[in-house]
Amino acid sequence: MRTHIQALCAAAALVLCLLWGVSVQAQVQVQRFALIIGANDGGQERVRLKFAATDAQSFTRVLDELGGVPQDNRLVVLDPDMNGLQKAFQQMAAMLAQASDQPTRVELLMYYSGHSDEGGLLLGEERLDYKTLRQMLEALPADVRIAILDSCASGAMTRIKGGQRQPPFMIDAASEVKGHAYLTSSSADEVAQESDALGGSFFTHYLVSGLRGAADLNSDGRVTLNEAYQFAFNETLARTENTRSGAQHPAYDIQLSGTGDLVLTDLRGTSARLVIDGGVSGRMFIRDQQGVLVVELFKQPGRVVELGLEPGEYGVTVKEEDRLRQATVILTDNHMATLTTGELESVTMEANVARGAGPGVEAPLEDLSGYRHVPLKLSLLPSLEYPFQGHGQKEIVHASLNLGMAMFDRLEGVQIGAGVNWIREDTRGPQIVGGLNIVENNMRGAQIAGGANLVLNDARGPQIAGGFNYVEGTSKGVQVGGGANLVMGDVRGVQIAGGFNYSNDMKGSQISTVNIARDMAGLQIGLVNVGRRVKGTQIGLVNVAQSVDGASIGLLNIVEEGQLHLDIWGSDILPLQAGVRFGGKHFYTILTGGIRAPETNNANDTDTDTAKDEELIWFFGGGLGGNFPLRGKWGMDIDAIAGQLRLGSKNDHTNTFYRMRVGVNWRLYDHLAFFGGLSANFLVADQLDRARFPFGPQLGGSDEDGVIFFGGSGPERSGTTLSIWPGAFIGIRI
Repeated sequence: MRTHIQALCAAAALVLCLLWGVSVQAQVQVQRFALIIGANDGGQERVRLKFAATDAQSFTRVLDELGGVPQDNRLVVLDPDMNGLQKAFQQMAAMLAQASDQPTRVELLMYYSGHSDEGGLLLGEERLDYKTLRQMLEALPADVRIAILDSCASGAMTRIKGGQRQPPFMIDAASEVKGHAYLTSSSADEVAQESDALGGSFFTHYLVSGLRGAADLNSDGRVTLNEAYQFAFNETLARTENTRSGAQHPAYDIQLSGTGDLVLTDLRGTSARLVIDGGVSGRMFIRDQQGVLVVELFKQPGRVVELGLEPGEYGVTVKEEDRLRQATVILTDNHMATLTTGELESVTMEANVARGAGPGVEAPLEDLSGYRHVPLKLSLLPSLEYPFQGHGQKEIVHASLNLGMAMFDRLEGVQIGAGVNWIREDTRGPQIVGGLNIVENNMRGAQIAGGANLVLNDARGPQIAGGFNYVEGTSKGVQVGGGANLVMGDVRGVQIAGGFNYSNDMKGSQISTVNIARDMAGLQIGLVNVGRRVKGTQIGLVNVAQSVDGASIGLLNIVEEGQLHLDIWGSDILPLQAGVRFGGKHFYTILTGGIRAPETNNANDTDTDTAKDEELIWFFGGGLGGNFPLRGKWGMDIDAIAGQLRLGSKNDHTNTFYRMRVGVNWRLYDHLAFFGGLSANFLVADQLDRARFPFGPQLGGSDEDGVIFFGGSGPERSGTTLSIWPGAFIGIRI
């Protein structure tokens, strides 16, 4: 009996201890802070991002609505430089220090969306290395520090100081959660990708979707750190496997201790919730009234999903394998709406390749069982044809000969006509006409016209016209026109025209006198090339673009988001020279001029006009070059400059100066760099002027018959001389 009593007392004591521990833990209050950074500018060597600031704002909203971070505890910094980021950390340290004086657990979430590389974060032309970033985070007075980096090669941060990947979020038996968690959107050697269709980056889009409830796998109304990361990892990897940059693998470094899992968002705290019934299944897209994609997830059948959203009207689209269904949901304050299968209405799926789908992914073609197949049709104008098309009868024509005009429901073969071909729907074979071809839906073959080709939706094969090609949709083949090619959508092939090419989005090549593309991911060759965002190469006399992630090679390169610098330098021939350098990411055009007081032997010359004429040596010219990053703040410049040397204002002789330069540059600040290097100099000068140019040795001259020879020249000779010598230069770049 005594033994039983002792056992009961021990059990009671254990229960009391557990209850006391729970009550103590329940009394522990948590204060959560957030430092959110969005940086679109990664320096002139990288394309400016579109959605880094947008991603930062999306993350801020979900923390405000569901993450328990009040406005006074948030610090949002957009496009900071190094100094601005350091000030933000200092300000956050002061905010955390005040909270540390209270009996609370302090949690910090640091989010960064922007450019980075394997060395660190890129803020304009400055870099914050990962080791320093971790030291700055560890210096902040917080019990829990969570850092989320959505940037290229950010996984390199998890490998600093030998950090090892731990089993995901396995928490030990300590009484409180403490430590750090570093989540990155990509591994150490991968790029982090953003999408125009999503209006943001893949990783942040799915992270925010998960925090809003899509990641709540156990349906307890709370999203933990583990759930959010696993959801973002799986969705990001799945959606980037077929992108041009390749699969993106988020990474992590977790060093947390304590009981329980760390809750990031609590769906029960929001005033408006959307519950998706277990009968709904498929990939779901939820957009607000402005059409912004708020949440995306793959809904498994049988699973009930609860999402925390702002009050408002939302459009819900559910895509299954063979059908598309939609519904409109209105969420109000203090209300929970439920979406069931009965509220979803079926919508028609287009019978073509969906934009953004992976290679070979097509929507199912519509049923063609009601069409009559016609092997050969002969026609003279629409009223005279054989065989005759009955009223309401739909036909698929495999071959057609017509003189004038022909109209078909579908053509899957060849059509030859002397005037106009008009097919209102699908076309799968070539068309040959003496004037005009029109397809009002899809074309999968080739069109050959003596005047114009028009496809008002989709074209997948080449078009050949003696004057004009036009597709207001997507063209995935080749257009060849004797005058102009126009595509108001996407182009993935080649456009060749004798005069003019235009496309909204171009992923192939444009070859013409004038090429215009809104977004270019291929090659432009022409006298004038114009693009908005170019990820390929422009070759022409004049190249114009908003941004170039490639090369613009031409006499005049104008890039809005490219390089524009003022160079001031001195060299062995001109102590003062200045030039304006402008162009794309790596290639540039330079316009330059310089002056020098001549070294003359005519000190006793009493001719005032001659003395005045020899006061200055003038140089003006231009050239082409390229700049290439080396390491850190160092870079290399290679260019060629040609121009005219003139003596005073009355010198009419031709004195041409050529210079090949190879140098290095070092950036001190964003708009200040030093450069210098060596050069090879070539001077072709009039023999009479050559005596007045104190530049290098004279290698040759010409006799009175104009024959150039080498080995020196006497004072009695006249004509043209050539001088070649090495030189050097040094200057500053603004």
